[in-house]
Amino acid sequence: MRIAIVDEWPVFALGLTQVLSESGFQAFPTSPRMLQDSGRDGVDGIMLAPEAVPELPIHEAVTKAAAIAPVLLLTQRPDADVRQVGRASGARGIVHRGVRVEVLSEAVRTVVRGGEFFDPCDAVGEDAPAVPGSAVLSLREREVIWHIARGKTNQQIARILKISPHTVDTYIRRVRSKLGVGNKAELACVALRYPATEPTTGRGLN
Repeated sequence: MRIAIVDEWPVFALGLTQVLSESGFQAFPTSPRMLQDSGRDGVDGIMLAPEAVPELPIHEAVTKAAAIAPVLLLTQRPDADVRQVGRASGARGIVHRGVRVEVLSEAVRTVVRGGEFFDPCDAVGEDAPAVPGSAVLSLREREVIWHIARGKTNQQIARILKISPHTVDTYIRRVRSKLGVGNKAELACVALRYPATEPTTGRGLN
């Protein structure tokens, strides 16, 4: 899958190229001029930083890019307005520059395959909770967070970790209390950004 990267920061674009290449994509940085070429072929997806085309409003830049290939917006921070405008203009997803590598790869793959990937932090906006160090949570709490970041329900997490749904609820309450998050959007936002901890098996860890 060939991914064109339209970004205002050349060094960051080269870094993205390397990261996506290691994830199995054929990624390459390109000029914003490609948005003027609706007949361009051979591109399976476009990562677009709106700042790279300051002469165009976001909706116009996204519309032009979407006429070429599925668009994944790359933003600086959670922004509900960008989410709304980008989605209405044809973007299939949004990720932020600080997102983890595995989340970035998942977002690109989902968008290229015709799906959508809208970061829950966008719904929270600039009030998105900060993500502290991994030492704040226990191993089991980090495992629960790992599954939440991948869209698993409480019931599914219970089956995977071989614990009861009630215990999963307890871990989630602890996480919310420790990290100061309230609603589901904030919890999903933190889960998506929290340092990843691969699950082990259900061994009654605290």
